[in-house]
Amino acid sequence: MAKAVVALTRTLCIGMLFLFQQSCGVIQTEKSPLPLVTVAVEDDFRVGFSGKGAGAGVMLSASMGPMGIAIGVAIDEGIAKKIRENIAKTDITIERSIRLALQPLANNLAHDIAVTLEELKFVTTSKEGFNDAVKIVVTLKVPAQNNTPANSFNTATAVQNGTCTTDYYELNAIKQEPAAVGLALTQAAACVSNILNMYYGRA
Repeated sequence: MAKAVVALTRTLCIGMLFLFQQSCGVIQTEKSPLPLVTVAVEDDFRVGFSGKGAGAGVMLSASMGPMGIAIGVAIDEGIAKKIRENIAKTDITIERSIRLALQPLANNLAHDIAVTLEELKFVTTSKEGFNDAVKIVVTLKVPAQNNTPANSFNTATAVQNGTCTTDYYELNAIKQEPAAVGLALTQAAACVSNILNMYYGRA
């Protein structure tokens, strides 16, 4: 009888130990949810263009007044429309690109990150070797969160101070080639990631 009780006790102890180890294993392997990266856009946000029309509008305004400025704005908007149509041919959006670029930073900081896109535009510039060079510019703001103050950032300023780099592109490629405009969006997202890495590192 005593031997039977000892054997039963031993069996129960082994069973309880096994269940305890299993439960510990579940606790150890349970993953906490990843921090969220939220990329919002202003109500009037859309991809724009600034360049040809602005110059033409100034020239036309000398003879046509406000109508000349309006014509210049219409020229730039026509180019912006073609760029937006080209972006639509890709599977890339600036919101998703920024969200993917910022996720490693959010994981490292162990807190959520929220940004709001204020503007995305392609701007005419001059560059040797290009017929009609443009660069992408993104303006965004970060609300006050996790002990960091609200702030606004612009990728053009970041490029100037060496925080990140973005390539020059031919305007025709940005209007017509999905691969070119997709690469420009991806580079802009990487630039935003560099900006916020420095911002949170210094905050």
